[in-house]
Amino acid sequence: MKNKIPSDASLMIIGSMKCGTTSLFHYLESHPGICPAKTKEPEYFSTFDSRMPKPERYEDLFNFDPAVHRYAMEGSTGYTKFPNLKAKDVPRKIFEYGLRPKFIYMVRNPFERVVSHYNSNPKWKKEVTDKHLIGTTKYCQQLELYRKYFPLHEDLLLLDFDSFKKAPKETLEKVYNFLGLKKTAFPKEYENKNKTPSATGWGACVGEFFVSNIMSRFPDPVKAFAQRLFSRLSKTKKEGLTKEERNAVLNELQEDMLRFQSLYGFDVSNWGFHHARERDDENSISEVVAW
Repeated sequence: MKNKIPSDASLMIIGSMKCGTTSLFHYLESHPGICPAKTKEPEYFSTFDSRMPKPERYEDLFNFDPAVHRYAMEGSTGYTKFPNLKAKDVPRKIFEYGLRPKFIYMVRNPFERVVSHYNSNPKWKKEVTDKHLIGTTKYCQQLELYRKYFPLHEDLLLLDFDSFKKAPKETLEKVYNFLGLKKTAFPKEYENKNKTPSATGWGACVGEFFVSNIMSRFPDPVKAFAQRLFSRLSKTKKEGLTKEERNAVLNELQEDMLRFQSLYGFDVSNWGFHHARERDDENSISEVVAW
């Protein structure tokens, strides 16, 4: 049946990447009223690679039974990676397909999100302040594209990664309220389903094992040479931003974050984003304390 999924029965977790979307997806898929996509990130409306071939029809991503399910759920974080060309026109494509989804958008401390995104890809050779990482973190810019086509004031639920991490059950209850579903499905244990690996390249993993075990009897200069060799095959995990990197990220995101706060009522001051007057007041207080 061509229209077996009603237009208002679509649930999309649209991002942001490294903000807990995978864990949320797996928690929600156990609800009897939710039909999960066959793969969490089908990227049907983007041109990012997916773990499964894209079918001709969006409906074919699901085993949706209208007698059982209220929502067909997917979680493609590529839908909020504008201005990456692979994410071009995603909201328009969703709208023109005839879907009127409920959207869930998860956000995270921008500095932590950038670092986690950077560490998640061992092949990433650009700087942590690259425009792609920054662009994905411009939460307001991403949502503005959807506002052109969808009534986000009623069809968007914003979630905070930190709140989700600290109180996952309360976050799930909030989601069920948003969707109008009974609060019947909660996991026995909550765990991170897509944790950034401690080593960010296979060279680091192999090198650590090789040097620690196989070359343990060799002289230190030989072991040091082996470590340098394997390190070239991997990328060192970044534990945080330098002061210069943090300032660069802050300056790039400042305008977007303040607009995000203004339009969606999300307090960004805890992340370090303030209006000019507030920044001046903070600097004055710091000078007095220093004196």
